[in-house]
Amino acid sequence: MPPRLKVNREQLTRFEYARQLLEYSLRGSDDLHYDRDCWCGQDGCSIENPVCQEMHGVAALKALDEAMEPRHESYHPSRLAFTAERIFADLWKRENKREPHINYGRTLLENILTPPDAKRVPIVSDRDARVAASVIQWLGTSIGRCFIGEAQREIEKARVVENTIGGRMLWNKPEDPTDLETAEVLLDELGADKRKPNLVRRVAAALTHAKKTAITNALKAAATTP
Repeated sequence: MPPRLKVNREQLTRFEYARQLLEYSLRGSDDLHYDRDCWCGQDGCSIENPVCQEMHGVAALKALDEAMEPRHESYHPSRLAFTAERIFADLWKRENKREPHINYGRTLLENILTPPDAKRVPIVSDRDARVAASVIQWLGTSIGRCFIGEAQREIEKARVVENTIGGRMLWNKPEDPTDLETAEVLLDELGADKRKPNLVRRVAAALTHAKKTAITNALKAAATTP
């Protein structure tokens, strides 16, 4: 593994230009994939052990690419001893592995940091990558997982509101006839204007959802009760 380059943006632009020149010089090759076998016929020739001129060029291109990539590693490597944090960190690093034919060759972090109206992908600095990796690793801590759990609960609450009041998910599903009748009675008791579009169906959908939720919770409680 080549050492990481600590360079400024101007120097990194020059490295990128050098990389383009190297890639152009290898353009005559049938395939520039790093994982392919060499076809020169010389024993043992590969990217790891280049013998022919072409493999030397491809190996140099790979080394330059790896050296230019920012480190997707957090500022707290000692905490990787904790299983959850290590899993979060490993998954994030895996998601940011650059693949030439996936996502136009961009990494996940590059996509996240690219504004919608940007004409080119911005250079992700080493600090950008390490800050992002630190946040992702933090999500694997007990506090981070509590944060994720709370977010999930808020999402479920929001979905309940959308599905019952807005009727989005249940909109095209037939309501229970009993719930439709109950909705009519409730709206009459409240003096609501039932001429409002889909008001009865929305209330009926809310009743249907409430019953399903109550039954689900009751079954879960029964299953956990000794």
